[in-house]
Amino acid sequence: MNIHIKTAALSCFLLAAQHCCATEYASSDLRFKKEIYRQSGPKDEINRIYLEKITMQASRRLGKIQAMRINKEIDKLYEAIYSEARYCRDPLVASPWGYEAELAHINLEGDTLSVIFKIAGACYSQPHFDKVAGNFSIRSGAVISRQKMLKMYAPDLLKAGVTFDPNFISLSEDAVQYLLEQNEDRFKSEAMASCESYFRSAAFHIWLRDGALILTPGFSHPNSICFKEYSIRPS
Repeated sequence: MNIHIKTAALSCFLLAAQHCCATEYASSDLRFKKEIYRQSGPKDEINRIYLEKITMQASRRLGKIQAMRINKEIDKLYEAIYSEARYCRDPLVASPWGYEAELAHINLEGDTLSVIFKIAGACYSQPHFDKVAGNFSIRSGAVISRQKMLKMYAPDLLKAGVTFDPNFISLSEDAVQYLLEQNEDRFKSEAMASCESYFRSAAFHIWLRDGALILTPGFSHPNSICFKEYSIRPS
């Protein structure tokens, strides 16, 4: 299996080596191990939890101490995902349920490392699809807060009005308009009004890719016309 990563200079595939229940990946810039964090049943079957995790390792771009700090911080993301997954099943209703969190992307640009997981769940008979991310400094290993990510990569969006929740951001009406303007080429005219209405109450997760801040809202259907990755280019 190959994991696709993005760097500022190039896009490359990591070489993978399978070791029992874990897979190690290595490129010229990064090294990490991917393994199962929690699993309650066979993958791709209903009524089970399947959660992946990664462990960053020292490499040319990432020091040992910084890797340890990132691993400690990203553990909090796994715990939050697992907390949500544990309460996915409704004990009072005999309906199908399930929760998956799989590694989607690792993006490295400058000092910013973004680790993104794709979420697919069916909890209390309600489907849910999302992407969640952790953003880290490779120089220090510290978390880069959502406020700092916006200040660095999307200050105009921040000025338009952003509310910060512990796990996501939400946009003011002015910020929604700014997001739509930045991505107007991605919308058909009949879809813009529908997406605009949804974005006013949506929870967005953010990360960095190709110098742009990426925002993704969660949805109840993976093929929704509004379920996309939206970019904000620096001014």
